[in-house]
Amino acid sequence: MNKRIAVIPGDGIGKEIVAEGIKVLNAVAEKNGHTFEYKHADMGGAAFDKEKSSLPPEKLSSLDKLPDAEKLSLTLPKKTLDVMDWARDENGAILFGSVGRDDLPKRAAELALLAMRKRYGVVNNRPFIIDPILAHNSVLFREPVEVKGFEVVSPSHSLYNGNTKGNGFFHSTRKDAIRSDLEKTVRFAIEKAIYEKKQIMCVSKFNVLVSEKMLSDVFEQLLPEYEKLVALNPYTIKGKGQLIIDNAGMQIAANPKKYENTIVIADAMFGDFLKAIVDVVSGSKPVNKTALQEIKEKGIYRTFIRELCGGLYFGERKSEKDFSYDTMHYDSKTIRNLASVAKRVNEQLGLPTVDSLEIDGVPTFGFWAKVLDKDASRNNYRMRHMNVREGVETLLTDPASLGTVISSNMVGDIYTDLAAAVVGKSLGLMPSSAVNADGFGIYEQIAGSAPDIAGQNKANPIAQIRSVAMMLEDLGDKKGADAIYRAITKALSVSRTDDILEDGYKRASTSEMGDLICQYIRDN
Repeated sequence: MNKRIAVIPGDGIGKEIVAEGIKVLNAVAEKNGHTFEYKHADMGGAAFDKEKSSLPPEKLSSLDKLPDAEKLSLTLPKKTLDVMDWARDENGAILFGSVGRDDLPKRAAELALLAMRKRYGVVNNRPFIIDPILAHNSVLFREPVEVKGFEVVSPSHSLYNGNTKGNGFFHSTRKDAIRSDLEKTVRFAIEKAIYEKKQIMCVSKFNVLVSEKMLSDVFEQLLPEYEKLVALNPYTIKGKGQLIIDNAGMQIAANPKKYENTIVIADAMFGDFLKAIVDVVSGSKPVNKTALQEIKEKGIYRTFIRELCGGLYFGERKSEKDFSYDTMHYDSKTIRNLASVAKRVNEQLGLPTVDSLEIDGVPTFGFWAKVLDKDASRNNYRMRHMNVREGVETLLTDPASLGTVISSNMVGDIYTDLAAAVVGKSLGLMPSSAVNADGFGIYEQIAGSAPDIAGQNKANPIAQIRSVAMMLEDLGDKKGADAIYRAITKALSVSRTDDILEDGYKRASTSEMGDLICQYIRDN
């Protein structure tokens, strides 16, 4: 095998863990006779730091107000796209770390990520893996935790009551945000928190959706009026009372007590997701103890197949001072293509169903379900539909009963992070790939840039290394991929990075864990 690999470390821990991924890839190359040619490029904050020097002073002073196209040119410059295309043109791959920093303009890093995915038309494969040796860390084995005083307050406009249009070939639902409505909601929630002596928190998807950015901005702007009167939930971004929805679901599932006596301001559909998590962790549905015992003994491997180039993240949008909207748009071809990937993966795993995660009450998901049912009937596979509550309950009480899970862009975003919480303790174990119909793919871990531990040689590189294994398998070297998986299992029986360290195991740095996995690959 002779392949080109575009290396995009990005921000935070990306540089450290991608280096370990390359180290492991080279160990397999030495053993199996491969040759890999690497080209490095910048993206996200790493690119922004270099590119922003081209901006005039007046724009440098108001970076958050830059148009999306200008933010994108700074975080995903043409020279980086050229390196990615260089790999694509020879059927290579992109090895990607992470993007995102707190000091970047809102949505700047995420715009780069979305643009990369859209450029190559990829579909996400995100495995849900619990290793037997680490199974006891899963929240599945925790006793119910009552979350007292948790409450959600939502604006009146949401995806549930947005304008819709469509026919037999496409459907769309618009998610509106009206500043006056948001201000009314935020004031009501804050004043309610003051009266009831509760904490306040705003949960949104401000990093991607313009309607959600307006909610985030309104919260940020009104908060100083109540500075000495209301308490912010400290378990938020820099303790300033805000969380992104995917991270909020993961944190509430993993650490529910931290969110007691908290009023959450969130869009209605996101609020329903969070309330379902709180209900389940509080014990509303018992866990399947027989299935959990099997997970403890044998582990579990399931996967989420997530659409990456449509839905709310790429639909028509508008952002003005007092009004904004995002649009969830899907056509039947996009849904069928996603289903074909899920069907193929499901057959490889030998599972009985393809499970579709959907939001009841959103018309576009009704269209989504009809297209899937027709495809399942035509191609002879079993399709099962799950709403928000069913999806949360199954994931948190009996994940072994899941088939291959299929989802829209937004739903997959929030559910896969919840799945990471189910795995327990660390995001540093969860790999991911995003591959298009031609077989060209992007391979990354899901933990993000983790700026709090960046540069300290303590990040867990296993997720990135597992992503390398997924890359090798897609490039045609299943033997090499299996060697990596076996080496990881052996390494975990000896050493651990800080995030999963337990008594009886040697503490390993990022580079030491990479070295140990390489050693087991060479010795195998």
